[in-house]
Amino acid sequence: MIPVLTSTQMRDVDRRAITDARIPSRVLMEHAGKMLADGARTRVRRGGHVSLVCGSGANGGDGLVAARFLDHWGYGARVFLACEPSRLAGAAAEAYDTATRCGLDVRRLDPATDGFAEALRDCDLLVDCLLGTGAHGPPRPAYARIIEQMNASGVEVLACDLPSGVDGDSGEVAGAAIRATETLTIGHLKAGLLLYPGAAHAGVVRVADIGFPLEYTGDLVPATYALEAGDAAARLPARPMDGHKGTFGRALLLAGSVGMTGAAALAAEAVLRSGAGLVTVATAVSARETVAAAIPEATTLPLPETTSGSAASAAIDAILNAVSGCRAFGLGPGLSTADQTEDLVRALVNHAEAAGPPMVLDADALNAISPLVESGVSLPVGAILTPHPGEMARLLGCSVPYVQAQRVDTAREMATAHGVTVVLKGAPSVIAAPDGEVYFNTTGNPGMGTGGSGDVLTGLVAGLLAQGLEPVDAAILGVYAHGLAGDIAARDLGRGLLAGDILRAIPQALLTLDEHTEGEAI
Repeated sequence: MIPVLTSTQMRDVDRRAITDARIPSRVLMEHAGKMLADGARTRVRRGGHVSLVCGSGANGGDGLVAARFLDHWGYGARVFLACEPSRLAGAAAEAYDTATRCGLDVRRLDPATDGFAEALRDCDLLVDCLLGTGAHGPPRPAYARIIEQMNASGVEVLACDLPSGVDGDSGEVAGAAIRATETLTIGHLKAGLLLYPGAAHAGVVRVADIGFPLEYTGDLVPATYALEAGDAAARLPARPMDGHKGTFGRALLLAGSVGMTGAAALAAEAVLRSGAGLVTVATAVSARETVAAAIPEATTLPLPETTSGSAASAAIDAILNAVSGCRAFGLGPGLSTADQTEDLVRALVNHAEAAGPPMVLDADALNAISPLVESGVSLPVGAILTPHPGEMARLLGCSVPYVQAQRVDTAREMATAHGVTVVLKGAPSVIAAPDGEVYFNTTGNPGMGTGGSGDVLTGLVAGLLAQGLEPVDAAILGVYAHGLAGDIAARDLGRGLLAGDILRAIPQALLTLDEHTEGEAI
């Protein structure tokens, strides 16, 4: 797992490296600058021209160090300083002094003139060292003008640590922001490089390890990580050669209604594609025949229904009896929002501790318990909730923009407050564990934004629970494999994916993870 730090945590790691480990800040800046220079020269032919645009903070110092290395290696390095040299302090001031003593071309940048835009015409690469993790809100007008000129130049941009104008914690872009080709983030990954819209400004993201002691990140609270293939592969359930359908577990799905049987079929097939041995779909009696025809490998449980063809509240005893022999219980896909159906969901959630297996709540099951504070529902410990931003907003009784601006915090707060695992779907999906740890998913693509994709995820996670995984592990593996299946489908089919394409790629995704070697990229 790759640690993902907030700006505050990054400053703490930096402080501890300097004060506790006694690594001089200038040494850390030299390491960062050299790695930045290495990143620049991989994008430019030898002898090419690199312009480094530096602000007054540590990022500016990193840029001054990088310029010195590039000049030493035979590149045309030129520094545009966006502040008076007297504003530089500490290691950045020392880096400036060294750069000028070495005869570097350092120019004071005045964004009010046209000279900067003119100077960029013969440039092969721009290095953005204007603003770092300490900056919040829109850049001040002078910096905004510089950013706009850099973006308008048409020259590729390598950003140092963060694209200037992107909030390092939220990914918010409040004003002008660099659109980078690549971002070399210093020390550790920042959340704002994974969250949109900041992620769209970052380009390819790489982490520069400049020697911060590892133990300084190991005890950071709250802990946040970006998932790697090995993290998902390590959670694959065992497949013993003498196993059988009973070995691999049974899941019950409460899903489907008249007119929405496809959701139930997608979820049920995903349970089986995950490797689970058996799945039963409990659905309204009028929908049962259609579901059974769509997924003949599943068994079905016909339920008393409402006049609109959805499961009625009288179905509770039949469901509780059926779920007693299962290892997982998924609720929601295609269920409908009829009053009796919502009553049924709320009753089942409140009976969950007695019913036994962990729940996966999605779609209409989430709508039935929204908003949580008014629903009278007590979420069962160990449940997994898989809301998209609209469903999350309804659960919390807030707006979708609020959820999107606070994706990590809202997921974490719900998970810790209720003792559940929350999968907040989106780009990227965020998985929050009951202990407060949060995981960013790193697989998936825009083609997965299609009807039924969430139903496939519900079934996949329920199937992994049925095979004995703990809820957090099932969520991590399920979300990663779901995204990987989408990536495989996009590679083979192109842009226009169907949920069924993702579904059919699940076995290949799981096989790819099963064959994964630690350290190998997927």
